[in-house]
Amino acid sequence: MEPFNYNPYIFDPSKEILKSVQVNAVIDAQRKQQEQEAAYQTKADEFFNNPKPTMKDISSFMAVMTPDQQKAFEPYAKSLSEEQKKASLNFGLQIVNSLENDPAVAVKLLRERAVAERNSGNESDASFFENLAGTAEKSPAAAMKVSSLILAAIPGAKEAIDNITASREEQRKAELQPFKISEASADAQLKQIQTRFTPQKLAIDLQLSKEQLKNLQQSRTEQGASIIPLEKRPEAEAKFRKEYSEQTQTYKDVKSSYGRILASNEDAAGDLALVYNYMKMLDPGSVVREGEFATAQNAAGVPDRIRNQLNKLLDGERLNPAQREQFKKQAGSIYNQSLKQEATVRKGIERIATGYGLKPDNIFYEPTETPPTAPATTPATTPAAGKPIVVDY
Repeated sequence: MEPFNYNPYIFDPSKEILKSVQVNAVIDAQRKQQEQEAAYQTKADEFFNNPKPTMKDISSFMAVMTPDQQKAFEPYAKSLSEEQKKASLNFGLQIVNSLENDPAVAVKLLRERAVAERNSGNESDASFFENLAGTAEKSPAAAMKVSSLILAAIPGAKEAIDNITASREEQRKAELQPFKISEASADAQLKQIQTRFTPQKLAIDLQLSKEQLKNLQQSRTEQGASIIPLEKRPEAEAKFRKEYSEQTQTYKDVKSSYGRILASNEDAAGDLALVYNYMKMLDPGSVVREGEFATAQNAAGVPDRIRNQLNKLLDGERLNPAQREQFKKQAGSIYNQSLKQEATVRKGIERIATGYGLKPDNIFYEPTETPPTAPATTPATTPAAGKPIVVDY
């Protein structure tokens, strides 16, 4: 008789642990897949309901695509050669970039591509690009969403989009940097003002007597405010007014240039004024010499691409509506940064002056700064014949 085999009935802890680990791994994988699908659905809803998606939104949408969704694009990607992938990626990036910044350019590119495909005998591709051009004409946002799905099928698209958006952000930061530095230095300006307007120095400037200085110091100790003699207040207010004017000169230059930008016409002369004054906002302290061509080579705070744009305008090119809008939008950001610096200086001077018993109304030209606004109507101008003569930095 064969001996009975008890091994199958013997409890083996290692096997039970292994089974448990395997079950938990399956559960974890299912949970992760569900979370990923939920994240994708949320991001997809946000993206496709977005009335004005950007390239950054396309990247966020691609970032949460599930492996199964990415696999769906593999047959298309495998059907393309490396050269075709590169060409498709470059064209797709051109389209989404144009749709975001200048839809008219995207429409033109798509129609040109449709003609090229038709001439090559690819009627189905020609129809697709023609239809996409029509969509872009009516709704750039809808065309952006369709284009994002095409880009998602091309390897490296997300990385390329991220590089473009990062480059844009760096350019924007570089342009705003001078004003962020100015804003950060506003506290240092206030310390300088406080040093200049100590009771001892103010007493010398106003030629106060020893008795008046003593009263000034005593009132500061007892009341928390140093009261300047009534007959000396107009002179003291004039000193504070001059201090405010000097400390906010950069802001006033920026405000003046921003006002001219908002008033610029949408023609060749207006475009030249727009870019030139934008450069002035970036480098308010530059010296201007009239009667010479604008090369802007000494404008340290101006990026090369802005200088190049100005030089193109000198050769007769014009800005398109999207470019004008970009310049004006960025100019608004620069103005707001400078306005913060003005507000910091104003608040500090007002606090010090009030402590001396002076009236802020006699120091500042207006209670608060009023940002420039575009004129209700801009009269048309007739550009002078020949190449325009502008100014040089």
